[in-house]
Amino acid sequence: MNDAVVIGGLAMFASTGFIVVVALTAAALLGFFEKRIDHGEH
Repeated sequence: MNDAVVIGGLAMFASTGFIVVVALTAAALLGFFEKRIDHGEH
C-alpha cells in the first residue's frame, strides 16, 4: 500500500475515534449533571 494512503487512513480513523470519544464523554457528563439537578430539585 502507499504510505500516503496508510497515513490518511490512520488519520481518518483517529479523528473518527476522537469524535466518538468526545461525543460519549459529553453525553455521559450531560446525563450525570441532569441526574444531579433532578436530585437537587427533589
